Order: sequence, then C-alpha cells, then structure tokens
Amino acid sequence: MLIRDAKRLAREWVEGYAKGHRILGAYLSGSVTEMDEDAALPESSDVDINLVIDGDESSGKPGKLLYQNALLEASFIQKSDLFPAERLLAFYEIAGAFRTDKILLEPKGLRRELRQRVSAEFAEPRWVQARIGRVTEKIIKGTSGFRMEGPLLDNVNPWLFPAGICTHLLMAGALVN
Repeated sequence: MLIRDAKRLAREWVEGYAKGHRILGAYLSGSVTEMDEDAALPESSDVDINLVIDGDESSGKPGKLLYQNALLEASFIQKSDLFPAERLLAFYEIAGAFRTDKILLEPKGLRRELRQRVSAEFAEPRWVQARIGRVTEKIIKGTSGFRMEGPLLDNVNPWLFPAGICTHLLMAGALVN
C-alpha cells in the first residue's frame, strides 16, 4: 500500500469515527508524516492518528485497528495540549506533527492557523530549548523509580525507558520526528 493510500484510508476512518464521538479534530503523527507519498508503507508500520478531544472520551482509546488493510493506531490528545500555540511549540512529542499540514479533520477546535504558527516558529532556538528541556524532565522523572537497593528486575523498566528517551534529546535538537 502506498503512503498516499494509507493516509486516505486514515482520513476515511477518522471521518466515520468522528460521526459517533466528540472529536474536535484529528491529525497524522509518527513516521508516516515524513515518508514520501509515492513510497510503499512498510508492513511493520502503522499510521498514527491523534484524535483531539476536550475532556473525557468515555468510549476509550481506539488503539490499533485494521481498516481496509491499513493498520491504524488512533490515540486521544487533549485540546489543552495544543492551545495556546506556545504550549504546543514546547511539546516535543507532538509539535513536529504541525510543521506541515497533517490535519485529517478540522470540524472545530483544531485550526490550520495553529499549524502555520508552529511551522513558522518550530526551529526558533527558544522552542528547541523548551522541547529539549521537556525531554530532560521526562528522563529525570522516569529514573525516579530506580532503586539501588531494590531487586535488579524491578529496576529494568525505570532504567530502560528513560535510556530510550535519551535519543529524543538528539531528535529534538535536530528538529526531526
């Protein structure tokens, strides 16, 4: 399946899903946003979709699902994580998705103007430093569960996940997803 077809199917699924749920908007994120439209979607890849909500979506996260042979992974993101733009620009996990137009659904609450501002300011040193600071905080917070006196196996996750997040420092600094 080509990237363009996977994105089209993601848009179709979002439009159908939004009819029965309180979705303010939706956008693509993850590796598919960086891939060429004419490239083949790797079989090991899914199409990441963030569904913007305001408050609690009682039906639960859709998660991974197969839609017409496209593997999609839909997650919820709070509107408050996107607005104001200054908050989004400092949020390394999602700011990169707004550098170009990845919006799938814009019925309300998700604005292309937000994308334009993030695109224009994404590489500014103050926002790069803010995103790197957020990564650093996440690493430090993640290591708080590590206990030298505890059993070795109990320390695997408190060590492993923050160690993996260290790569995000480099990616945030290099302005890549």
